[in-house]
Order: sequence, then C-alpha cells, then structure tokens
Amino acid sequence: MTNESDMTVLDETPVDLSAGVGMYVGKSPVMKEVLDLAFRWAKTDYQVLIEGETGTGKELMARFLHHASERWDRPFVAVNCGAMADSLLESELFGHEKGSFTGAHRDRKGLFEQAAGGTLFLDEIGEASEAIQVKLLRILETKEFYRIGAEGSLPMTARVITATHRPLRKRVEEGAFREDLMFRLDVGKITMPPLSKRLRDIPDLVVSLFQKEGLPERTLTDQALKRLESHPWPGNIRELNHVMIKTAVTLPAQQTIIDEGDLALPESRLDERLLLNHESDCTVPELLEAVRLYEKELIQARIETVLKETSGDRKRAAELLDLTERKLRYWLNEK
Repeated sequence: MTNESDMTVLDETPVDLSAGVGMYVGKSPVMKEVLDLAFRWAKTDYQVLIEGETGTGKELMARFLHHASERWDRPFVAVNCGAMADSLLESELFGHEKGSFTGAHRDRKGLFEQAAGGTLFLDEIGEASEAIQVKLLRILETKEFYRIGAEGSLPMTARVITATHRPLRKRVEEGAFREDLMFRLDVGKITMPPLSKRLRDIPDLVVSLFQKEGLPERTLTDQALKRLESHPWPGNIRELNHVMIKTAVTLPAQQTIIDEGDLALPESRLDERLLLNHESDCTVPELLEAVRLYEKELIQARIETVLKETSGDRKRAAELLDLTERKLRYWLNEK
C-alpha cells in the first residue's frame, strides 16, 4: 500500500494537476478532451505547440504539461518572443560571455541554461524573427547551443514547449515562419478552446476567480448569467476575469447578488475589441481588422432592421439606405 507521504505529482489526476497550476477545467466536454490529450503529451518528451486565441490560457497549459511530466521537479522558464527586440531576445535565450558586447560585464546564463533538465516555454513563437528561428532550428536539431561570444557549445537538455495566438501554418503561408521549424515544434499540438465553446463553465469560472482573488462570494442571477453567455468574449477567459474583477470591486461590499445591470461589460463591441487588442501583442493591421469587422456588423445590422421595416422589400430598403440593390446584396454576403 502506497503511503500518502510517498506520493508525488506524478500520482495525481489530470484534474488535480490542472488545479495545481491554476487552470480550471470545468464541465465542458471540449475542455476535458483537451486536458486528456495534454496529459498524454505530458508523459512524453516531445516538443508541443499550443495554439489558441488570446486569453484562452496557453501559458497555464504549458505549466500543466511541465507539472504533469517527469520534469516536474526541474525549472519551468518562460519568455514572450514577441515582446523583445532581436538582440535582447538572443541574449535572454542563449546567455553571453563576459566582454562579448558593450555592457557584458560578466558571464550570464541564458534561458536554455536556466531551464536545464526542465521546460523552456516560448510564448508567441510565431512572432520570432528569421534570425531567431534559424538558431532555434539548429538547437533543436543538434541539441546544443552557444552563448553569445563563446567558442564552445553547451548541451540543450530542456524540453521546448511553444505557443501562438496565430496558427503557425498561416504564418508559414504568409512567409513569416520557417516550415522546417514548424515541423520541429508541432510534434504534438494542443488547441485551447475559446470561451464561446465553454459557456457552461462560466458560473464556476467566476466562483474560482473570486476565490483566487480573495473577493467576496457572490451569486449570479439567471439574467446576469444569460448576459454573460450571450457576450462574444473575444478576449476569452482573460476578458471574463477583467469584467468580473471590475464588477466585484465596484459593487457595494454588502451586495451578494450580481444582476445583469451590475456587469461591467464594455458599452459596445468595438470598445471591447479595441481595448482587448490594445492590451494584447497585436499589430496595427489587427487593430484595423477589428474596426473593419465592427463596421461590417454595424452595416449588416442596419440593413436587417430596414428589411424588417419594408417586409423584405430589397428595392425599397436600398432606396431608404441610399444604396444600390447590388451593394445591399454585397453587404449581406449575397451573390
């Protein structure tokens, strides 16, 4: 009989392990399937690529993969590849020798060394430059790397897990990512589901968040829950957390019920898109795309309203909207 004191994280269930890294699984079948798949990949030593929209919990999944693996008692080291300039990222990843460049006053271990025997998590790998991609490919092929300014190589013993909010296959098609590196990284793939696929988990996600943040326990009314379930959640769980923290803090301390009118949701879908994109590592073209999508939705909604008023008379609706019938069909995606 195994003594409880002899048990390690390797004896824990996937759900217990996910809770240990702060990842809530919930009741949605899609998330349970993802967790089961991740648990199987965690027991191997292959590279794993985590894809998913902003705010779906990709770093938590990376931590789960580490925590559920044989490397659980070794370091977990993370870096965002899209948040650093090339020269800085190279120094962070590989380290440098004293005197190798101006300001290098001493030897410095890079993240590959710091993660030795453990896991190195490269977030937003799709934003890595061509130069960094070439070096990563060589490291994965040779299992060794060089500090900047060093003559001799060091062994690479860390497991590499990567993540991206933009599918690497799309980045390859755009010419922004090396296909050979994608194949090296995408041995195992885990796709994090958006919150729109996990709506039944919202009540428990809110309870879990309030407990984690030390906020007063509160109950959602049916109307509040329906409002949360109807929200598009482009920022996924991260957006839900922002909304509910703001809601909880602004409510009177003695209020234990959260109604629909209490929810601190953005006033418009454009507001939420622009705010969320501003907070993420998005590009200017992505911001413009958010505006374009909102513009299209707004125009389509106006056309639908006028069509109802004209009992579906497209010619009359086009006249009222100062459009040609052809343009009206264009906005409605009709050929």
